[in-house]
Amino acid sequence: MPNLHLQPGPADGLDVYIKNGIYSDINFGSEHTVQLGRANNQWVFTLMKFLVLDNEGGPIPPGSTINSAILQMYLWNQVGNNNKVKSYVMIREWSETLCNWIRATYPPGNWEIPGAMGVSDRFQISEDPSTTINLADLNTWISFDITKAFQKIVDLFVNSGIIFIGVDSPRSELWSSDYATDPTKRPILDIDYTTFDPFPIKSKFLRLNFP
Repeated sequence: MPNLHLQPGPADGLDVYIKNGIYSDINFGSEHTVQLGRANNQWVFTLMKFLVLDNEGGPIPPGSTINSAILQMYLWNQVGNNNKVKSYVMIREWSETLCNWIRATYPPGNWEIPGAMGVSDRFQISEDPSTTINLADLNTWISFDITKAFQKIVDLFVNSGIIFIGVDSPRSELWSSDYATDPTKRPILDIDYTTFDPFPIKSKFLRLNFP
């Protein structure tokens, strides 16, 4: 079974947080952090995309089975406790350097509902288990099981990434792919997958005859 290990840097990492309130029209695509949750009555979500499909330069072909997909992000700051995070597969394409709470791209490119909440923005059901981030997790790696999300991406064979939404009031801050001080703490994705074999049974007696 092939294994894929990714830890992209600023050149090929695609991650950005979007924030409502007075920050609704600001893009945070070049920040060294991503954020999840809520603080001062302002929601903040994180969008991430890893280029894994073979039609976008990755190794995973159509028909593959995702045995496991684990994302690890390094938590460096936590405001509050018990931040429950859910993940959703994105539908609408978005730009790391242009998107914000109001728009996915520009112009015109507005989300159907601000915060990428519409049915044309993302799938409305989170199929993977939620992850709880606590204050005690500070300065450690947080693991997100996104196996089913990546299976959906492979089944559709369209990759618009994943959005992570903290459903509680605390705010978690984690290093992004743009983090320069310690590149070893950028997000890490590990995928174990099985490729589809259209000829699972091959006879050892098969021969090609030429005239």
